[in-house]
Amino acid sequence: MAEGKGREFPKKQGKQESMKSYLEDYMSGETLVDFQVYSDPVNTFTGFVSQFSDTLVLAALIDDDGTYDGFSIFELKNIFFVRSESRELLKISQLAKDKNDIPEIPELDLTSFQTVISDMKSRSRYISVHIENIDNDVVYIGDVIEAGDFLVLDEYPTLDEYDRPQPRSRAIIRCKDITRIEHGGKYERKLIKKYESSGKLEVIK
Repeated sequence: MAEGKGREFPKKQGKQESMKSYLEDYMSGETLVDFQVYSDPVNTFTGFVSQFSDTLVLAALIDDDGTYDGFSIFELKNIFFVRSESRELLKISQLAKDKNDIPEIPELDLTSFQTVISDMKSRSRYISVHIENIDNDVVYIGDVIEAGDFLVLDEYPTLDEYDRPQPRSRAIIRCKDITRIEHGGKYERKLIKKYESSGKLEVIK
Protein backbone atom coordinates (compact mmCIF):
# COMPACT_ATOMS: atom_id res chain seq x y z
CA MET A 1 0.00 0.00 0.00
CA ALA A 2 1.74 3.12 -1.20
CA GLU A 3 -0.71 5.74 -0.03
CA GLY A 4 -1.63 6.92 3.44
CA LYS A 5 0.27 7.99 6.50
CA GLY A 6 3.36 5.99 7.31
CA ARG A 7 5.76 6.43 10.20
CA GLU A 8 9.22 4.89 10.34
CA PHE A 9 10.92 4.67 13.72
CA PRO A 10 14.73 4.72 13.69
CA LYS A 11 16.67 2.83 16.33
CA LYS A 12 17.35 5.50 18.91
CA GLN A 13 16.72 6.25 22.55
CA GLY A 14 13.07 6.97 23.28
CA LYS A 15 11.76 4.97 20.34
CA GLN A 16 9.56 2.78 22.57
CA GLU A 17 7.98 5.77 24.32
CA SER A 18 7.27 7.39 20.96
CA MET A 19 5.73 4.21 19.60
CA LYS A 20 3.64 3.72 22.75
CA SER A 21 2.07 7.16 22.32
CA TYR A 22 1.07 6.25 18.74
CA LEU A 23 -0.32 2.90 19.89
CA GLU A 24 -2.45 4.72 22.49
CA ASP A 25 -3.91 6.83 19.69
CA TYR A 26 -4.53 3.85 17.43
CA MET A 27 -6.19 1.84 20.20
CA SER A 28 -8.42 4.64 21.48
CA GLY A 29 -9.46 5.56 17.94
CA GLU A 30 -10.01 1.95 16.85
CA THR A 31 -7.67 2.65 13.95
CA LEU A 32 -6.67 -0.16 11.58
CA VAL A 33 -2.92 -0.13 10.93
CA ASP A 34 -0.25 -1.93 8.91
CA PHE A 35 2.81 -3.13 10.83
CA GLN A 36 6.27 -4.08 9.63
CA VAL A 37 8.78 -5.63 11.99
CA TYR A 38 12.54 -6.19 11.86
CA SER A 39 12.20 -9.97 12.29
CA ASP A 40 10.06 -10.22 9.12
CA PRO A 41 10.65 -7.01 7.12
CA VAL A 42 9.27 -8.39 3.83
CA ASN A 43 5.72 -9.01 5.04
CA THR A 44 3.16 -6.53 6.33
CA PHE A 45 0.40 -7.51 8.71
CA THR A 46 -2.75 -5.53 9.36
CA GLY A 47 -4.75 -5.22 12.54
CA PHE A 48 -6.40 -3.28 15.35
CA VAL A 49 -4.25 -2.65 18.44
CA SER A 50 -6.01 -4.40 21.32
CA GLN A 51 -3.43 -4.20 24.12
CA PHE A 52 0.23 -3.31 24.67
CA SER A 53 2.86 -3.07 27.37
CA ASP A 54 6.41 -1.76 27.61
CA THR A 55 7.60 -4.85 25.77
CA LEU A 56 4.80 -6.44 23.70
CA VAL A 57 1.91 -5.48 21.42
CA LEU A 58 -1.29 -7.49 20.87
CA ALA A 59 -3.18 -6.82 17.64
CA ALA A 60 -6.36 -8.35 16.19
CA LEU A 61 -5.37 -9.30 12.64
CA ILE A 62 -7.69 -8.43 9.75
CA ASP A 63 -7.62 -9.81 6.20
CA ASP A 64 -8.09 -7.69 3.06
CA ASP A 65 -11.79 -8.60 2.99
CA GLY A 66 -12.28 -7.39 6.57
CA THR A 67 -12.37 -10.89 8.09
CA TYR A 68 -10.84 -11.54 11.51
CA ASP A 69 -7.71 -13.73 11.28
CA GLY A 70 -6.75 -14.27 14.92
CA PHE A 71 -4.58 -12.16 17.19
CA SER A 72 -0.84 -11.67 17.10
CA ILE A 73 1.61 -10.72 19.87
CA PHE A 74 4.98 -9.26 18.92
CA GLU A 75 7.73 -7.14 20.43
CA LEU A 76 7.31 -3.38 20.65
CA LYS A 77 11.00 -2.81 19.88
CA ASN A 78 10.66 -4.95 16.76
CA ILE A 79 8.34 -2.49 14.98
CA PHE A 80 10.04 -0.23 12.45
CA PHE A 81 7.11 0.97 10.33
CA VAL A 82 3.41 1.64 10.87
CA ARG A 83 0.87 2.91 8.35
CA SER A 84 -2.61 4.20 9.12
CA GLU A 85 -5.50 5.99 7.42
CA SER A 86 -4.73 5.01 3.84
CA ARG A 87 -7.71 4.63 1.52
CA GLU A 88 -7.25 0.85 1.49
CA LEU A 89 -6.99 0.62 5.28
CA LEU A 90 -10.10 2.75 5.76
CA LYS A 91 -11.96 0.47 3.34
CA ILE A 92 -10.83 -2.71 5.14
CA SER A 93 -11.61 -1.15 8.52
CA GLN A 94 -15.18 -0.44 7.45
CA LEU A 95 -15.54 -3.98 6.09
CA ALA A 96 -14.31 -5.36 9.43
CA LYS A 97 -16.74 -3.21 11.39
CA ASP A 98 -19.61 -4.30 9.09
CA LYS A 99 -18.72 -7.98 9.54
CA ASN A 100 -18.40 -7.51 13.30
CA ASP A 101 -16.80 -10.96 13.71
CA ILE A 102 -13.91 -10.05 16.01
CA PRO A 103 -14.38 -12.06 19.23
CA GLU A 104 -13.62 -10.70 22.67
CA ILE A 105 -9.85 -10.95 23.06
CA PRO A 106 -8.69 -11.82 26.57
CA GLU A 107 -6.52 -9.47 28.60
CA LEU A 108 -3.13 -11.19 28.68
CA ASP A 109 -0.03 -10.60 30.77
CA LEU A 110 2.21 -8.91 28.20
CA THR A 111 5.28 -8.65 30.44
CA SER A 112 7.15 -11.16 28.25
CA PHE A 113 6.55 -14.04 25.87
CA GLN A 114 6.96 -16.39 28.86
CA THR A 115 4.10 -14.70 30.75
CA VAL A 116 1.93 -14.78 27.61
CA ILE A 117 2.61 -18.50 27.18
CA SER A 118 1.82 -19.21 30.85
CA ASP A 119 -1.38 -17.17 30.54
CA MET A 120 -2.46 -19.06 27.43
CA LYS A 121 -1.65 -22.39 29.11
CA SER A 122 -3.86 -21.50 32.09
CA ARG A 123 -6.70 -20.78 29.64
CA SER A 124 -6.19 -24.10 27.79
CA ARG A 125 -5.47 -22.26 24.56
CA TYR A 126 -3.34 -23.55 21.70
CA ILE A 127 -0.74 -21.12 20.32
CA SER A 128 1.20 -20.58 17.11
CA VAL A 129 4.88 -19.78 17.61
CA HIS A 130 7.09 -17.96 15.11
CA ILE A 131 10.91 -17.82 15.16
CA GLU A 132 11.37 -15.46 12.23
CA ASN A 133 15.00 -14.62 12.87
CA ILE A 134 15.77 -18.25 12.03
CA ASP A 135 13.08 -19.14 9.46
CA ASN A 136 10.17 -16.94 8.35
CA ASP A 137 8.29 -19.86 6.82
CA VAL A 138 8.07 -22.15 9.85
CA VAL A 139 5.33 -21.95 12.47
CA TYR A 140 4.77 -24.33 15.39
CA ILE A 141 1.12 -24.85 16.42
CA GLY A 142 0.22 -26.76 19.56
CA ASP A 143 -0.98 -26.88 23.14
CA VAL A 144 1.39 -25.62 25.83
CA ILE A 145 2.79 -28.39 28.05
CA GLU A 146 5.49 -26.44 29.86
CA ALA A 147 6.51 -22.78 29.90
CA GLY A 148 9.79 -21.38 31.24
CA ASP A 149 13.12 -20.70 29.57
CA PHE A 150 11.98 -23.37 27.13
CA LEU A 151 8.50 -23.84 25.69
CA VAL A 152 7.24 -27.42 25.32
CA LEU A 153 4.42 -27.81 22.79
CA ASP A 154 2.15 -30.75 22.03
CA GLU A 155 2.28 -29.99 18.33
CA TYR A 156 -0.50 -30.58 15.79
CA PRO A 157 0.18 -32.23 12.42
CA THR A 158 -0.15 -29.91 9.42
CA LEU A 159 -3.32 -30.00 7.32
CA ASP A 160 -1.62 -31.85 4.46
CA GLU A 161 -0.70 -34.73 6.80
CA TYR A 162 -4.28 -35.85 7.43
CA ASP A 163 -4.35 -38.26 4.50
CA ARG A 164 -2.65 -40.77 6.81
CA PRO A 165 -2.57 -41.36 10.59
CA GLN A 166 -0.29 -38.88 12.32
CA PRO A 167 0.70 -38.75 15.98
CA ARG A 168 1.14 -35.39 17.67
CA SER A 169 4.80 -34.50 18.14
CA ARG A 170 6.55 -32.85 21.06
CA ALA A 171 8.37 -29.60 20.18
CA ILE A 172 10.84 -27.85 22.51
CA ILE A 173 11.56 -24.20 21.69
CA ARG A 174 13.88 -21.74 23.40
CA CYS A 175 11.68 -18.82 24.46
CA LYS A 176 14.27 -16.12 23.83
CA ASP A 177 14.19 -17.05 20.11
CA ILE A 178 10.44 -16.43 19.78
CA THR A 179 9.50 -13.36 17.73
CA ARG A 180 5.71 -13.73 17.54
CA ILE A 181 2.86 -15.67 19.14
CA GLU A 182 -0.57 -16.00 17.53
CA HIS A 183 -3.95 -17.58 18.24
CA GLY A 184 -7.28 -18.00 16.47
CA GLY A 185 -6.21 -17.49 12.84
CA LYS A 186 -8.12 -19.03 9.93
CA TYR A 187 -5.52 -21.73 9.30
CA GLU A 188 -5.34 -22.60 13.00
CA ARG A 189 -9.11 -22.85 13.32
CA LYS A 190 -9.28 -25.08 10.24
CA LEU A 191 -6.46 -27.23 11.62
CA ILE A 192 -8.09 -27.67 15.05
CA LYS A 193 -11.47 -28.43 13.48
CA LYS A 194 -9.87 -31.03 11.22
CA TYR A 195 -8.08 -32.61 14.16
CA GLU A 196 -11.23 -32.68 16.30
CA SER A 197 -13.27 -34.24 13.49
CA SER A 198 -10.65 -36.95 13.03
CA GLY A 199 -11.64 -38.29 16.46
CA LYS A 200 -8.04 -38.39 17.66
CA LEU A 201 -8.42 -35.90 20.43
CA GLU A 202 -10.99 -33.75 22.16
CA VAL A 203 -9.44 -30.30 22.04
CA ILE A 204 -10.24 -27.73 24.73
CA LYS A 205 -10.54 -24.24 23.23
